Amino acid sequence: MAVVATAGHVDHGKSALVRALTGTDPDRLPEERRRGMTIELGHAWVDLDGTRVALVDVPGHDRLVGTTIAGIGPAAGVLLVVAADEGWSAQTEEHVAAVRALGLRAVGVVVTKADLADGAPVLVDAVARLGAHGIAPLATALASARTGAGLDDARDVLRALAAAAVAPDPAAAVRFWVDRSFTVTGSGTVVTGTLPAGTVRAGDDLEVGGRRVRVRGLQVHGGPVEQASGPTRLAVNLRAVPTSAVPRGSHLATPGAVHAVQVVDVLLHRLVERLPENAVLHVGTTTAPVRVRPLGDAHARLTLGAGQDLPLLEGDRVLLRDPGAHEVLAGADVLATDPPPFTRRGAASRRAGELASGVTSPVADRSPGPGASPPEPATGALGPILAWLADHPFGAAPAELLADPDVTPAALATAERDGRLLRTGGAVLAGDAVERAVPVLAALPDGFGPGDAARALGTSRRAAVALLERLDALGATRRSPDGTRRVRPRP
Repeated sequence: MAVVATAGHVDHGKSALVRALTGTDPDRLPEERRRGMTIELGHAWVDLDGTRVALVDVPGHDRLVGTTIAGIGPAAGVLLVVAADEGWSAQTEEHVAAVRALGLRAVGVVVTKADLADGAPVLVDAVARLGAHGIAPLATALASARTGAGLDDARDVLRALAAAAVAPDPAAAVRFWVDRSFTVTGSGTVVTGTLPAGTVRAGDDLEVGGRRVRVRGLQVHGGPVEQASGPTRLAVNLRAVPTSAVPRGSHLATPGAVHAVQVVDVLLHRLVERLPENAVLHVGTTTAPVRVRPLGDAHARLTLGAGQDLPLLEGDRVLLRDPGAHEVLAGADVLATDPPPFTRRGAASRRAGELASGVTSPVADRSPGPGASPPEPATGALGPILAWLADHPFGAAPAELLADPDVTPAALATAERDGRLLRTGGAVLAGDAVERAVPVLAALPDGFGPGDAARALGTSRRAAVALLERLDALGATRRSPDGTRRVRPRP
């Protein structure tokens, strides 16, 4: 299963497109149907070639951007909707800024209302504007939800987004952000959200807000299940818990897997040159006010307000926004949680230097004693992995190298954004593996299989499959129903 969120300006036809693709109306509230405008997150799903794609429909109004980010944040892909009769608009730009800040790269574009105006120029403009944000859409389409024209092409966009989704670890710890909480007569409290990884079973104990809760039952897309593994949309029935204890923004987790923190050091991905001292932090489906203290050009310390602790882990991606200015400010990768406070003169400057040199773990804020040596620079835990990938350009990094405790999610995420490596299909590959694989595979006859690709690339079948899935998503290869492929000619 893949979870995809919509994005786009208000009244550009997001909900109508979801309804046309899935047969389900994502607008469930009477007020939404009366006004013809999405207010809360809506959900629907469609089965495409044996793969279920869950769609999270988000509001497009500028006053509801917080709800929009709550829908986009946990998703693996984004379906950007632009109306042919209006084109790129204000909220299109803010939604795309949020997508960029969250580090999402699996983006597809559908120009809707193609029966009302020529959508081709709008599509060209949308692709160019995404390019200005460093985003290349995986697939595009022109469609009309009213006439049905182009809906097959829109389904192909969903297929491309589903193919690009990275297979998560079903054994990973559960981290589940609640986007809706309500009471069902005879059952009690039910919460819904996107489960990105891990497995939840009926009878499991989870933690929320520091307390243990018991899972009474589970549903996936309206049907009861005994267990569910991510990625999936999930409804969880909790035993003996009031709805007020698990509002939207709450976080269900494997006991002991995460604890709430108030201060984090982060790597910034700025969308604006200057950050204000106060901003709003978005993560998962929750928001909290935060004070921003820059530590050099690329790092900052974020301090949450009293009573606003959040369950954050190293490697988490958060978003900073100025709601007053309707502006997304930056994305940020959490490098260290609960770092020591700055209690001595010069401590902030030393921490800025440590972060700039790659020291991301919490470092005690103490001046060196007599005869003490300054801290050694980071040894570069990714060095052995990058060296191995340099010698094996189409190989998947060995598990024993990835198991090094110093190889943190944050370090991998930073290296991937720098283009030094690529994570796809559960494998870690060289950053240029995809580009280098295309000419090798192009020399194979049409109809080659994963085994043929593995032999041509001199790599394992696992690495070859991961590369092929990414190439499928990028449109560089075409997969036939029998599992064979051909390389598409470059335009």
